[in-house]
Amino acid sequence: MHRRTFASAVIAALVVGGRGQRAAGDVPDVLLQGDRRPLSLRLEGGRSVLVREIRLGRAGLRWDGSADLYDENRADFSVVPGLGGLFRPAFRNRWAAARPLGAVALVGDALVGAVESGEFAGRRVSVGAGQVCWDIPARLVPMPEIGVRGQPVGALRVEADGTLLISVQADPLY
Repeated sequence: MHRRTFASAVIAALVVGGRGQRAAGDVPDVLLQGDRRPLSLRLEGGRSVLVREIRLGRAGLRWDGSADLYDENRADFSVVPGLGGLFRPAFRNRWAAARPLGAVALVGDALVGAVESGEFAGRRVSVGAGQVCWDIPARLVPMPEIGVRGQPVGALRVEADGTLLISVQADPLY
């Protein structure tokens, strides 16, 4: 009985002791799957941008820039028969299985897809950069189409279930 109480106290002290105060904006030592983080990127040349908008044809979404972030530098257990449904598929595997749609450019703080045609309102979007992926918190809504006159930064694909995947050639700043 005393051993169990002592072990519980030691574990509790380690957990609580490891939760020191952080300055605002500090990156935590551990990235928890699904943490809400800004979709912030460092592009070639060192320029940083906080993405707050996605535009694809006549659909888009503007939000505060935060989204659920997932570490993709891991084994993909979603392919294990019988247990796969319990695990989130890795972005790299989703990307490989998806159908190419077009290029993506950065226009201000927006990722804008250069797509030939298609109806994208109501679709979900995931954005991958480096070894992480953000799941955008809402579905695309109808918006006026804008031209793609920005810096090319990546590509766009669509999964079989209609989810849109954007792969950005940039370093994540989470």
